[in-house]
Amino acid sequence: MIGRPAWWADDQRWNTVVVTALVMVVFVAITFVAVWAFFRGPFIPEISATGGVLLAVCAFVDRHASPGAAIVTSVLAASAVLLAVAGLSGRQTSPRAIDQTASRVLSSSSIAD
Repeated sequence: MIGRPAWWADDQRWNTVVVTALVMVVFVAITFVAVWAFFRGPFIPEISATGGVLLAVCAFVDRHASPGAAIVTSVLAASAVLLAVAGLSGRQTSPRAIDQTASRVLSSSSIAD
C-alpha cells in the first residue's frame, strides 16, 4: 500500500467493527447497483449518477489524507457519471409516446392534404 487508505477503509482511524461495516456498506451498494442494472430496474441512470456523486464526495474528503486514493476515486466517479449519461441515451420511449408522436407527424403532413 502506498500512502494512506481511503477514509472508509482506514483501520488506524476506525476500529475493526467500524471498518468492516463501512466496507460492507460500500460493497453492498455497488452490488445493489449492478444487480439492479442487470434486472433492468427503473431509474438506472439516476442511481448510477448518485453513486458517481457519492464517489466524488469521497474523493473530495480523501484529497489531503490520501491523494492517490482520491485520484483513483475521482476517475471512478467520472466513469460512473459518464455511464449514467450513456444510460440516458439508451432509454426506450414508451409505446404511448411513440404513438402520439407518429399521429402528430401524420396529421401535420402535407401529403395527407
